[in-house]
Amino acid sequence: SSSSLPSSSSSPTNLPTITMAPSYGPSESNTAFNAGIVFTPDHWCDANPEECGCPNLLGKDYRGPIRETKDGRECIKWDAWWIRDHPNAGLEENFCRNPDLDAGGPWCFADEDEDGRGWGYCD
Repeated sequence: SSSSLPSSSSSPTNLPTITMAPSYGPSESNTAFNAGIVFTPDHWCDANPEECGCPNLLGKDYRGPIRETKDGRECIKWDAWWIRDHPNAGLEENFCRNPDLDAGGPWCFADEDEDGRGWGYCD
């Protein structure tokens, strides 16, 4: 199957590359975002990270106070593994964040829902 990501030989040089670590959150099956993404200056916006973050960054820069999933479950505090592996992701307390660039936006760990998912997306 074809991939929409550039091959390493066609990636621009001298730009930071973010490589996603294996995940146990929502992006574990999202291989396009776990493959590594090159960010260029045109990927940034002027959104206020305290309110919503940049849509083109999938909420990775969101730093607001939401701590509840869309379906009303309270978020669980981020554990040391996630904080260590995503040191600049703002993983404080139990706030919704998007440390792994999940296509669904900010999320958090929570008690399992009726489908057995131990995480959920946030508004």
